[in-house]
Amino acid sequence: FVSDQDPSLVIASLARAVASTTDPAAVYSAVAEAAVTTFGATAARVWIDEPSTGSLVAVGSFGVGPEVEQVLMDAVRLPYGVGLPGRIFASRQPEFISDARSDPRWVNSRYIQALGIQGYAGIPLVVAEQMMGVLSILFDRYRVFTESEETLGGILADYAAITVRVVQLYDERRRADALEAVNLLARSTAHEINSPLTVVFGNLDLAARELGDDARAAVRIARIRDAAERVA
Repeated sequence: FVSDQDPSLVIASLARAVASTTDPAAVYSAVAEAAVTTFGATAARVWIDEPSTGSLVAVGSFGVGPEVEQVLMDAVRLPYGVGLPGRIFASRQPEFISDARSDPRWVNSRYIQALGIQGYAGIPLVVAEQMMGVLSILFDRYRVFTESEETLGGILADYAAITVRVVQLYDERRRADALEAVNLLARSTAHEINSPLTVVFGNLDLAARELGDDARAAVRIARIRDAAERVA
């Protein structure tokens, strides 16, 4: 198979994916689908960098049936430098392997057996020198990659990386907006609660002075004050 896919069509499909949904998982799956369509592959998987854990996380796939997806759940996170995607991420260099069945870098051999994988292409996702993740493209046959296909893979990865970054920025903005809404609600709630509590505390002070040495009243006032302070 020699791909004759027009790169502009690939770019357009990714742009539509971003424009048509706010679900990051759906966009990541669209990136994987674009890879499968472009290269006539068996399946593809998107791995995204998670700096907080020093690992790559599988966030989207295409061409994988439910039964195999269950197998894939055994390896949804790879530390940097572990497995083919992890090593590609660490090296920042793409790899095009004609027959990867016996490659010792596989972490989940059941994955390879379940899909009958031979050919493999792993391409870094990079935006402005920042590593975003790795696009893994899988083939169920021996695969010789031409120079033009490797170039096309680079083009696909470039726009896939931009797509991933757009989704991340949108998600970050959405989380920031949600956090601001929560903060606003908290501030409004605090104001609505503390205003009447000021009246409660003031009247407790007046009641304590008016009741003077009434021990039973003093105990009750103390209990009311404790409860009001917990609310505050």
